[in-house]
Amino acid sequence: MDLVALLRALNALLLLTRLLLALALIVVVSRGRRALGETCWRAWLAVAVVFSIVAVDNAALVLFEPEVRGLPADAPLMKVWDALYHWTYLLHAVLSAALPASLMALGGGGWVRVTGLVAIWVAVVVGALAVGGGALQNWDRLLDATRVLSFVGVPAYLGVLGLLSLGHLPELDRFLGAFIAVRTVYAILVPIQEVFFQHVGPFVAVYLWHLPQSLQILTSAIQLGIVLLLLRSLAAARPEPRAAAAPEARAGL
Repeated sequence: MDLVALLRALNALLLLTRLLLALALIVVVSRGRRALGETCWRAWLAVAVVFSIVAVDNAALVLFEPEVRGLPADAPLMKVWDALYHWTYLLHAVLSAALPASLMALGGGGWVRVTGLVAIWVAVVVGALAVGGGALQNWDRLLDATRVLSFVGVPAYLGVLGLLSLGHLPELDRFLGAFIAVRTVYAILVPIQEVFFQHVGPFVAVYLWHLPQSLQILTSAIQLGIVLLLLRSLAAARPEPRAAAAPEARAGL
């Protein structure tokens, strides 16, 4: 299998895992409100919104990619593709940085909630400044912006795990903790790979792009497994429907 075919296969597999993950999260928030509790349900809702946006964006890019394949860099449709790719890349970085902060704001109180709200504000401001600074037109500026966002997101992810372990987010369940732990590992690795790809340049990066793709697939697959375990737990905790009374009981016999 040549490199192009490998990348296409990995893109298709990544899209499949992300769509399945988004679907599983939607099932969680649609069926688990009563069992999860209001605060935990809202936290899972935030996770579902973020990962659904990522899945939809990923689907749009995969469907659009064949239309621009082989076009010159200055073709109008290629410019639209570049703009869409840069927009989604930056948006995903902002959402990734804001997600753990939103969990702090939703699940905590006092200083924990304030810290989460401040981190969300910082992520949004950095994203807006990146747009104004030309990150959507320049790949290096885009990587610089996402690296700054990682300095917001990684401490927030680690902070959520620390708060969970210390009992400061008591209403968030263990499945969400495991989900965020997996995401934390990925969030730590992303800026490392971005520095590497920026160092080697885009032409060399093309030949190594299967490595981060494989990491994303593995991360999504593990997170999907965690969500499926949560759904199984919710199904097991659901009370059985009460059996209909026997005719003798209805008759008072």
